[in-house]
Amino acid sequence: MNLGDLRSFLVNQSPAQFSWEQKYQCILSIIDGLVYLHTYSPPIIHRDLKSRNVLLDSVKGTKLTDFGESRAAEANDTMTNGIGTHLWMAPEVISGTNYGAPADMHSFGVILSEFATHQVPYADLRHPDTGLPVNQLYVMNHVREGTLHPTFDVSLPQ
Repeated sequence: MNLGDLRSFLVNQSPAQFSWEQKYQCILSIIDGLVYLHTYSPPIIHRDLKSRNVLLDSVKGTKLTDFGESRAAEANDTMTNGIGTHLWMAPEVISGTNYGAPADMHSFGVILSEFATHQVPYADLRHPDTGLPVNQLYVMNHVREGTLHPTFDVSLPQ
C-alpha cells in the first residue's frame, strides 16, 4: 500500500493537494468495504475503524485493514466491550451498551470529518472554561452524552 494509511496521508497533504474527487473515490471504497462486512453472513463488525486502519494505494485503491478486533455478529450475540480507539468510538461503545454495525457507521462518520478537515477528530475543540484543547476523556464523555460531534469544514461540496 504505497501511499500509507489515511491519517498519515491527510497530515502530509494539503486539502488543495487531495481533491474532493480523489476523496470521494476513497470514501466509496470504504463504503464498499463496510457493505461487504455488514452484509456478510453473519455480519462482521470491524470495531476499530479509524483513519489509521484505512490504507491507500495508487494502484489497488483504498482498503480497510486491522481486523484484529473484528467480530461476527451472531443472532443472539451481544457486543458490549468498549473495543476501539476512543476518538472514533460510537456513544454506545463508550457506554458499554449493546452495539453492532451502527457503531462502525459512527466511526465512518468520524473518518468523513477527517477527510473534510485533514485533522485528527476534535483537534479544533477548546474547553469552554479554560480555552485549552480538550482531552480524550472530555471527548468521550460528551460523545457518550450525544452533545459532541466531529467538526466538518463549512466549505464542503454539497
